[in-house]
Amino acid sequence: MKISRRPLGISAKPLHSHSLGSDRLRSIGFHGQLESCQPTPMSSDPSDKGLVAVAASNRASLTQPADRLACTGKTITLRDGRTLAYEEYICPASTGSDSLPTVLLFPGIPGSRLFTHPLVAQGSPLGIRLLSIDRPGLGLSTPKPNRQISDWPADVAELLDQLHLDKVSVIGYSAGGPYALAVAHALPDRLHKVAVVSSISPRDAPGIYTNMTFTYKLAWFLAAHWPSLLKMIVTTGAANARKDPVAFQREDLAMMPPTDQEIVTRPDVEAMFVASVVELYGRRQEGTIADEFCCWGRPWGFDLAGIRAPVRVWHGARDTGTTLPMGQWIAAQIGCSIVVDTDGGHMLYFTAFEEILAWLRAPVGQRKSLDVAA
Repeated sequence: MKISRRPLGISAKPLHSHSLGSDRLRSIGFHGQLESCQPTPMSSDPSDKGLVAVAASNRASLTQPADRLACTGKTITLRDGRTLAYEEYICPASTGSDSLPTVLLFPGIPGSRLFTHPLVAQGSPLGIRLLSIDRPGLGLSTPKPNRQISDWPADVAELLDQLHLDKVSVIGYSAGGPYALAVAHALPDRLHKVAVVSSISPRDAPGIYTNMTFTYKLAWFLAAHWPSLLKMIVTTGAANARKDPVAFQREDLAMMPPTDQEIVTRPDVEAMFVASVVELYGRRQEGTIADEFCCWGRPWGFDLAGIRAPVRVWHGARDTGTTLPMGQWIAAQIGCSIVVDTDGGHMLYFTAFEEILAWLRAPVGQRKSLDVAA
């Protein structure tokens, strides 16, 4: 989750070929074919000239109708007639495997099926099948009016049924964390493990404003007490995102801890942010983004203490958005382990990804423990 001072929101996402024009894609190191939408390794050139070119060239595409944007991705039709979209990323192990474990990824705000991880985008031999899912009203998924966090497991259950998946693992990152926990509560028999990374907590968790930046404090206050103003801020900021997506995502860089600044300015990571701005704000989905923010101010609709699925929490001690007390409170309520990176910030997902996958693949063991990693 990333909240910008003007528009309040971007979550880190990878570059996907159908989210930007071909010239702009190549300017940031992407050389795949638009027809096949297969990502190739990003350039290791530390220069950001290509990223500046993303905003400087072909800006008119950001004002095109939604049907001119990314239309690739897989979909299912839910029982109520809505469409649920996802993207599938296959990363075979280096030794080869006939059966890869399936991992569902729930991104932050605004997240979509285009969000994975640079290692996934580069086709690294991770030995997983990753399904990144559009929540209702984002990407290609149909909106669900007045939806709550606790509504999400029903959609996920239908996805698993239609794809004939018995058990899967889940990663919930940032504002996607509550959705992962909702699934852990409602569908324990369909889950192998659940990793919750830099997650927000319910607003009444103690100590959550410790070390939190003013922008995030304001967002939490508005979500609970003045959601109409929060929606107005997000809607107004959307025009800035469409005008200059690079400047939009760089807006609050100075407020990030040094570890986050180092990660988010990597060319491959920053390209993911920019691609997501184009995908979501280009589709005029700021209303859904605002609704997701407003969910922060409402009860989640389930009791964390009732979660039976194996869960582990990852959190950075220097996170100034979703602060460490949030992760600690979640782990305490569930009685699960928490891995604390004492130097990590909100971008911990990008550095801990392989460690998270290793835990997801490992056999289920005792979860009533507390692990702290320096």
